[in-house]
Amino acid sequence: MIEGSAIAGHAMPVQVSEKRGPKDMRAGLRKAIDAAPSGSVLVISSTSDRYSAWGGRVSRAAKSKIRGAVVSGCVRDLDEIRALGFPVFAKAKSPVSGYGRLEVVSVGDPVEIDGVTVRSGDLVVADGDGVAFVPRRLVDEVKRRVEKAMKEESKVLASPRRGRKGSS
Repeated sequence: MIEGSAIAGHAMPVQVSEKRGPKDMRAGLRKAIDAAPSGSVLVISSTSDRYSAWGGRVSRAAKSKIRGAVVSGCVRDLDEIRALGFPVFAKAKSPVSGYGRLEVVSVGDPVEIDGVTVRSGDLVVADGDGVAFVPRRLVDEVKRRVEKAMKEESKVLASPRRGRKGSS
């Protein structure tokens, strides 16, 4: 969402839903930031497609502790977030604040993002092409496969046949 941004880190899942009680969303997000290990990525699953679950104020509060945020829902204050240089990846944007409308219902419990269960400690990798989640138990295997694919791609790019029909 913020052009040129990329992040990688361990997930700290946060579930946000439309408000059902007196909970304060900002206090809940501050609690999530405090609970997250340094260098984590907050992975926020929001049930709302109308109200923003992330914005500039919480980005400022989070910047010194976490690497970024992935929001399955709406964000706001993109110019402010961009100026901070804080990586945020989201499905949508909404100018309507979630304050008073959304609440944090869990921190650290698994969340579901587009059919993928994200658990605390899973690897999160995000850039301009999208977001990937790697279960913690598969990180070493995925790393090995990525390194192998990168070596093979380097060979193809170094080949004198590069770019010709029939060469990949």
